[in-house]
Amino acid sequence: MDSPDKRGLVGRREVVLGGMMAAVSGLAFARRPKPYVPPLRQQAFEAAVPGQVGEWRTADNGSVVLPPPDALRDRLYDNLLTRVYLNAEGQALMLVMAYKNVQDGIVQVHRPEVCYPAAGFGLESERLATLQITGKAVPAKAFVAKRPDRVEQVLYFTRLGPSFPLSWRDQRMAVLDENMRGLIPDGLLARASIIQNDQVAAVTILSQFFEVLAASGGPTLRAIMTGFPQQSS
Repeated sequence: MDSPDKRGLVGRREVVLGGMMAAVSGLAFARRPKPYVPPLRQQAFEAAVPGQVGEWRTADNGSVVLPPPDALRDRLYDNLLTRVYLNAEGQALMLVMAYKNVQDGIVQVHRPEVCYPAAGFGLESERLATLQITGKAVPAKAFVAKRPDRVEQVLYFTRLGPSFPLSWRDQRMAVLDENMRGLIPDGLLARASIIQNDQVAAVTILSQFFEVLAASGGPTLRAIMTGFPQQSS
């Protein structure tokens, strides 16, 4: 049978260890990454994207290729906008903007290289491009998506926090970098496409569309496209 002094020593030891564990747990909780920005309401998200972009005006949605409807889709996007714009010649331009205020490294925006093959397209002629959006150089990717019934020229960019990743690996590293700073980045996929055979001409048209889109919108749209002000950790 333990003596009263020994029982007291064990009790004090447990109290000290318990206090240390609580302190470590509290520190870990305090250092958990925090989101950049609160969620955006869908109505506000749609209102931020203008119905007229230069010579392009919104029309009824046509055949817009969307991310495959898998079990994660509802978790991938808080906000999903799909629009078709027409110019004076009747040419259609398809816009998809998908946004979520939290990109945790496990659930991230689909890249179009996944969506188009899932819709029966073959991909070719991938190339890099640079957009000038409100004075910021934004790296983007272009490719040709082919199916027997159509040839679609695609230009898109993704943003995670302050970064514009060009691959899945870059996306994961962008999330990790922000997590190390104590932040969870928000994420955007912005994709525009037209049905046309000439990739060079198409990339010029789509680049100009993105640039005019940002200039035509207000501060909310510009922040969605180029990044919200960063919070301190």
